[in-house]
This record gives sequence, C-alpha cells and structure tokens, in this order.
Amino acid sequence: SFALSTSGSVAGTFAGGLPPAQVDASATLTLPYLVRPFSGLERGLVDARTRYAARWVAARRDLLRIVIRSRVELGAQLELRHSTRTTSFLDLLDLNLSDPDTLGGFEQDYLSIIQDPVEREFLLDDYTRPQINNALRYTLRSTTANLFRRDRGYVREISVETGGNLLYLFDRFVFSPDSLEGTLPSIIDGADLEYRPYLRLRADARQYVPLSRRTTLAFKAIVGVALPTGDAPVVPFDRRFYIGGATSVRGWALRTLGPGVAEQEGAFVQGGDLKLELAAEGRTVLVRNLFKANWSAALFADAGNVWLGPRNPGDDAGRFFADQFYRQLALSAGYGLRIGWEFLVVRFDLAYRVREPQPGAPWFPDGLRSPLFHFGIGQAF
Repeated sequence: SFALSTSGSVAGTFAGGLPPAQVDASATLTLPYLVRPFSGLERGLVDARTRYAARWVAARRDLLRIVIRSRVELGAQLELRHSTRTTSFLDLLDLNLSDPDTLGGFEQDYLSIIQDPVEREFLLDDYTRPQINNALRYTLRSTTANLFRRDRGYVREISVETGGNLLYLFDRFVFSPDSLEGTLPSIIDGADLEYRPYLRLRADARQYVPLSRRTTLAFKAIVGVALPTGDAPVVPFDRRFYIGGATSVRGWALRTLGPGVAEQEGAFVQGGDLKLELAAEGRTVLVRNLFKANWSAALFADAGNVWLGPRNPGDDAGRFFADQFYRQLALSAGYGLRIGWEFLVVRFDLAYRVREPQPGAPWFPDGLRSPLFHFGIGQAF
C-alpha cells in the first residue's frame, strides 16, 4: 500500500505576533513481506511487513522559542510478527536532517539561565545549527491489551538504539580520511552538519487489572538511558528524555520537570540522559451509554524525573547519583473524567503537585486551589 498525507495546525492566538504552527507532508510505502536480504527471516513468522517512509516538517514552536525551517526524515523498517502477542521492529534506516533557529525571547527565557559556557555552547548547537542524525533500532513488543480500550492485559516494550554510527563512518573514511571532524559537509546555508553518536535504551511496561466489569487499575513504569559514544558529551536533543505533560507526570506542564533538582525553567531545552517514570490510575464507569458513550471517573498518581548522565556538561544539580535519585522523584496526583465512544476516548484531568524534587520543598507546594488542567485524546497510558 502507498499513502500520501499532509497536515497543518495552528494553536493559540495572534496576539503579540504569529501563533505556533506546523505543516508537514509524508509518504509511506508498505510491502506485505520482508525485502531481500532479510526475506529468510520470514520463516516461522505469523506476518511480516516492510515499510519505507519519508516526511518533511516545518514548524514554529513559541513554547520552545524555536522555529524549524525544515526537517527531513527518511525511514526503512522491518516488522516481524512472531505470534499474536509478540512483534519485533527493526529500523534499518532512521535518518533525519534538521535546520532549526531561535525566536525572540530564547536568550532571555533559556540561554540566560545556563551559566556554564560549555553547556551554553551545546545548547546553541541544539537550537541554532543544522544537524543530521541516523539510528539503527531494534524494538521488541509484547501485548495482550486492546490498545484502544486498555481495560485488561498488558503491554511490554523494550528498544535498543544506536545512532550516528553511519555518519561517523562517512566522516572518518569518506569526507575527511585519517581525521575526525564531528561534522559533515553541509547542503544547508553553507554550515557544516553536526552529528552525535549515542546509545539509547528504553523499557516500557504497562499492566491493566480489571477489578470488576466497571473498574480497572492501570500501572505504568518507564526506564530510559541515553549515553553519548563519540567525542561530544551530549546526545542529540531529540533523543534525550523529557518528562511532564498530559501523558507523563501530570502535575507539571509539558517537558517542564527536571533534570534532577535543577531549576525547572531549563527542562524545556535541556532534557535528560536518564529517565524514570511511574504511574497508577484507577478508572471506573459511572454512566453507560449516555450520548452513546461510557462516562468514567479516574483517580491517578504519577512520579518521575530525568537526570543528566556522567558525561553531560550540565550542572551537578541535574546529575544522576545512585544514592540520591529516589529523593528527587517528583510526585503528582489528581482526578479526571473519561468519555469513551466505540471509536474515541476524550480525557480531562486535574492534577496537583504533591511533592517537588527540590530538597526541603513542602508537600502540596501549590495547595489544592490551583490544579493543572489537561485535555487529551485516548487514555493517558
């Protein structure tokens, strides 16, 4: 099958300038078999597919104070279904080329809070200079849950990813033999393309326990590690871990938590090299078939944080220490409403900060009168 798609979005108002916006176009070709030389892997499989994908994105993101003039992504993936429960995904090619720049206010909101000159330099690399990245990724997924209803069963997923290695070979043996530049010749504005080799591991486990026909307990645990393997002491900014938001630790807005006990204003642009996220949620149906939907109440609690790795030049306040990290877990809790049709789940949540990661922070620092509101489509997890 071959699919072409385009989409665009605008959020916010025109007050004070242009609103955040994004436009993208993509093309996907899916073949119902594995291409050579991988066709021999089909033996014993329930199903197999090969996917080729290309995507172009341009975006203005005022929340991050950046504009993406262009981003091109190319991918080739093998899907190997071992059984009705277990599937492997092998991303042979995941190549992206990004050309970012900053908007007004970036220096005041983000750069000014970073005091270390080395850290500032890498921050400028992330958000002002063209970058190229490639990845080779293996993902193993096992699931018995209905991914739409999520009312019983489980979802388990583990992935191992290495990035920048192909670009390293081009740098080392093609463009600059016998030397290592850390960049490739550019096709954008005459500036060299930066790349950063890295290794990334992520494990995600979700369990759904039905207590009755109306009530389900849901649990989630996510652990992630991303470490640089080249000369640069940081991984690409889009392969770091972020936390906070409608499907994460809900007492914090999107990407505003951590790293560690560092000032939260830096979380948007810093991210982390390590991540731990935990959540529990109880959902019970209150009213059935009202406007052809089931109306459910939810109670939830979330915990987690991200940290900087040992090579990251960031401040020690954001660094991971084995004897301290458990004291730096942020906690939030709240309640919500779920409206579920056969084809759609609409979610409303009110979340309270229970405990901030900073030492000596009081319980319920914002009180119980200022919850953070979240709206979402689908279950939170």
